[in-house]
Amino acid sequence: MRAGQAFCSHILIDGPDALPRFRNKLERDYQVPLPRADADITQLNVDDVRELFRIFLTFIKANLNGQRRCVLMPAGPAKKHLSHRFLE
Repeated sequence: MRAGQAFCSHILIDGPDALPRFRNKLERDYQVPLPRADADITQLNVDDVRELFRIFLTFIKANLNGQRRCVLMPAGPAKKHLSHRFLE
């Protein structure tokens, strides 16, 4: 899964495939105002989405470098595998 696909499917859109831990951490630690409903998404322009995606990539990079910790799963190897999937 590419980072852009992961961002759109699991972070940008607060739907059934969303990752609430990631969304909450981005909102809290990076002060990112993520849309909560489909109506909120229509308020974003291309530059807004680009900036949110840039922040998301910074967040992922920090997690992979061990600077921040956002546990996805209790198993270490599974967490590492899933995190790397975001960067494929």
